[in-house]
Amino acid sequence: MLQAITPSNGQIKSSLPFFLDQSNNLVFISSVEKLAQVEKAKLLAVDKRAPGQYSRDYYILLQQLYWLRNHQFCIEEFKLNPYWRVALTELSFHRYADFGYLCSNGVIFHEKLQQSLLKEYTALKYDDFIKPILESVKQQKAVFKRYLDKHKQINCIFMDLHFVLDNPVKMFREEQLLKVARKWLGRLHQSSYFDARLTDIHWRIVKSLKGYYSVQALIYVIGEKKEYADLITTEWGNVCLANGYSNSGLNYVLERHCYYAHTDMCSFWRKMIEDIHVPLKIYRFESEDISFKWKKYTGNI
Repeated sequence: MLQAITPSNGQIKSSLPFFLDQSNNLVFISSVEKLAQVEKAKLLAVDKRAPGQYSRDYYILLQQLYWLRNHQFCIEEFKLNPYWRVALTELSFHRYADFGYLCSNGVIFHEKLQQSLLKEYTALKYDDFIKPILESVKQQKAVFKRYLDKHKQINCIFMDLHFVLDNPVKMFREEQLLKVARKWLGRLHQSSYFDARLTDIHWRIVKSLKGYYSVQALIYVIGEKKEYADLITTEWGNVCLANGYSNSGLNYVLERHCYYAHTDMCSFWRKMIEDIHVPLKIYRFESEDISFKWKKYTGNI
């Protein structure tokens, strides 16, 4: 089981929604940024102002990479970003299982790490790695813009709903998760609450490094401000209970009403679309039944 990372500087505060590995996301992002700086020779091992000491950011990176090494068997089923892949290869030497040894050889490790990052053209590979995520952001922003331009005001809902088994002895079956999600979406589509209302739903199932699954949905309901989240989460709980899952999972719901002249709110929603894609620039999970790509459920907009 993955354990939370505690940033040594104590200053990292998450602004991302409570989904995937929210408690660690900013640290994960920080590790990739620092590795990119190592590749570009912008993050040095030794602090120029204090010869004989590691730079503060490099020491933080060593802590992050040590955590990554100790959890590599938990994350090997995921598609990892190229920076992590190169770092894990460099960390494969068995003595690096000892953080003290890693620190005492930090300068040598830094040199080898930078050489490997350059040799693998890691920045280019990372650009390719995030291309589908950037395209997904672009597509979802276009969906939002199209509805806003046409209808002038829309109720916007983002949901991250966790699958929680009612019996801890059970195992998740991914094909079953897909069926449960579709049953939930079907109940929403048939609900009398949405009669005569133009609606649209984009959804997907994602998996966290901790092994948790959740269904994510972007739901748009055209018209004046109205609260829909309680109804939607109630339907989710009912479907879960009827299919062997608990309805007590940690769910995250963000609901906003966007009016085309309220530019701050519209900007907020566009930024939210970017935020929910950020973890997928670090790692993502794909299988026959699970994908980070959005699916469109039958809508009437």
